[in-house]
Amino acid sequence: MLASRHERASSRSKQFRQGIHMTTVKSLDDILLHFENAGPSEILTSPALPKVMSAAPRQLKLLRRKIRTLSSSEQQQAAAKLGAIVDGMTPASGQEALVLAQIAFYAGNDVRARRLWEAYGRNLSLRGWMLLDAALAARGTEPESAIAKAAAYANEYTVSSFRRPDPDKPNLYVLKQQPAAIADPRAITSIHFGGNLISQVVDRYPDRFNYVSVFVDSAATERKLSMVPAPDLLVSNVVNGESLGDPRLVEATEAVIRHWNMPCINNPRAAAMTARNRLADLLDGCSDIIAPETVFYKRDDRSADEEILAEIEKSFEYPV
Repeated sequence: MLASRHERASSRSKQFRQGIHMTTVKSLDDILLHFENAGPSEILTSPALPKVMSAAPRQLKLLRRKIRTLSSSEQQQAAAKLGAIVDGMTPASGQEALVLAQIAFYAGNDVRARRLWEAYGRNLSLRGWMLLDAALAARGTEPESAIAKAAAYANEYTVSSFRRPDPDKPNLYVLKQQPAAIADPRAITSIHFGGNLISQVVDRYPDRFNYVSVFVDSAATERKLSMVPAPDLLVSNVVNGESLGDPRLVEATEAVIRHWNMPCINNPRAAAMTARNRLADLLDGCSDIIAPETVFYKRDDRSADEEILAEIEKSFEYPV
């Protein structure tokens, strides 16, 4: 009688717990199956894991996803233990090297991630390698380097689409501020379409439009606008109080809108009327509503946060 999938899985899991460790491709399947729904404590208390010297692309991607999930939930020790499985694996291709480098990044092994980048991605302006380089810089000790690498990525991918355009679908262009820093080498969607209204549109209607991201303030924006067709629908994601309080960013956004001379959802001038820094004015005189006035502080980079907080605290009799 043929064993059910559940029975086969239980058998392999039992063998794993008994300490049957191999370095074959099959053993990685065993590990992935065993830890598919495992919590960090089960991973940390499991027997020593084998070193896998070869793996199929599917297996590496599954391992990357599991380790990324652990890392994002601040379970770094468990992520490091799983990531060590492929620490000794030599990439068979550039694509495999990138996946292994991403695994190393999420496992907290920045040294291996950087070595793989130097060996395979240093001279490439490919999205994955640039994101990895920027994320490693963001986790380093030099904020200026992280800012510069994020700007370099935005310059290369000022206008981006992630699928082959469908001629039967309208083109929806999303106007965004370039990222100040990049913390996750796989967070492509959030970098280009994250935040506010547009992230909900992309999630709810993934196939309704050809989505195109435009960084309005990259060094290459003006040059690259002339290289792409006009959109059918234009949406600005420069909508929160901080963004609208930056005159340079607002002007850059308006310049892109003027380039196509068409209506824009969340036009900066309209959005500014309802941003939180205008609430005190809009609600002035309303009974039983308190809308505290907001004040903008200059923020050139993330390293200035401590100074800004100290400046704000001087205005109050209590810590912020």
